[in-house]
Amino acid sequence: MEPAGGTTKVNRLIKDLQADGSLLNFYSESVFDNPKINEIFDTSIDELKQEHGDQFQNHLLVGCFHSSQLNLLINSFKPCQEYFKYCYQNDYYDTRPCFGFINLLNQSVCLMSIGNRKGHFYEEYFNISMKNLDNVKEEFEDYDYVGIVDTIRESLVSIADHMNNMSYYYDDVTDEDSEEYYLQEKDLQRIFPNFELGWIQETFKPF
Repeated sequence: MEPAGGTTKVNRLIKDLQADGSLLNFYSESVFDNPKINEIFDTSIDELKQEHGDQFQNHLLVGCFHSSQLNLLINSFKPCQEYFKYCYQNDYYDTRPCFGFINLLNQSVCLMSIGNRKGHFYEEYFNISMKNLDNVKEEFEDYDYVGIVDTIRESLVSIADHMNNMSYYYDDVTDEDSEEYYLQEKDLQRIFPNFELGWIQETFKPF
């Protein structure tokens, strides 16, 4: 990564975000030693190394947008800066990111969002040059051997679907649907304890 704000500043920001639990160096021993995360993926760094080699280690930063300053880290990628400028300066912008992924191997970023209008899921990719983004998307998960990107994607899609149903088919939403909705919150909190559906709900505009 070629940070716009300087390597020292970015490293300090990474350290602060890791300390408050909003950023994980996902393919590191410290993450896989976390009992709650290990319970989900049921493997270890050593097992992954035996099967895949060691290139995957420390290649993926996974971050959660709650009250953190994760956007300051991600917009170190120059193409992201305009995105966040627009995102945080316009109240009507309805796809603020929920999660961000920084792939240090291919110098790219993936942002996942839920629009607050009718509950639509969004997924966007960036790299430094903003070129060959289809390839970036295709290759982004090549070393994600336990599927953390897809795990979070599936949870957000489920959350977005529920919000969409609440918008269009409120009378048909069952107690089981609502229970599943909040189970997604609990599942995500096993990885990011500070995650709350309230961040999305408080800006949700059903129509």
